[in-house]
Amino acid sequence: MNPGTAPSLGRIVHYTVDTQAATKLNALGGKRYNVSEKIPGMIVRLHENNACNLTLFPDAGDTIHFSNVPYSAGNQPGTWTWTERSGEQQEAAA
Repeated sequence: MNPGTAPSLGRIVHYTVDTQAATKLNALGGKRYNVSEKIPGMIVRLHENNACNLTLFPDAGDTIHFSNVPYSAGNQPGTWTWTERSGEQQEAAA
């Protein structure tokens, strides 16, 4: 698990939008989100197997909460992953 640590409260992560999340996020107005887009979130509760409750921060200004979100090292919709450092996305794509 990158960055080499277990999840902890208050850490900023990326949530990969799934169909359910896109529907909820788009109902808020503002930016429209598509499946597989990433959105920043904060870990607010820990569960077993690295699953977490997340508070997401969409561009609309309101927050939205998702419970028991599983971890994924990839971009699987409906999961969270660690944020990439600047330049990591370009390196992974190359």
